[in-house]
Amino acid sequence: MNADPGRVWQIINGFAGYWTVVAAVQLGLFDALAAGPRPAGALLADCPPETVARVAVLADALVALELLDADDGCYSLTATAATHLLSAAPRSMAPVRGRMPAMWNMGRGDQKRSAARMS
Repeated sequence: MNADPGRVWQIINGFAGYWTVVAAVQLGLFDALAAGPRPAGALLADCPPETVARVAVLADALVALELLDADDGCYSLTATAATHLLSAAPRSMAPVRGRMPAMWNMGRGDQKRSAARMS
């Protein structure tokens, strides 16, 4: 029996996939894998031992999103992640991390003014 977390992530995904990628980019997980496969505990240089399980959950979510591969306890980049999510990649999309559509990113007053302009 394969305990693939992918189905669970599909059900609860919503914005979870987006924010999973944002967290991974901000933490440097993709860049940490640029040199090759690594176990969860080695993904972040400053990762305290008590957070290794959380890093593994994040990495597993990225496997479910098909941005990382997992083999024998080690994670590696997929071609998509290597092309679009490494900070130094020529076609990197990492700089757009954390930028939500304007309505999500504004304060309440800005939302009301923007909604009034759209109506």
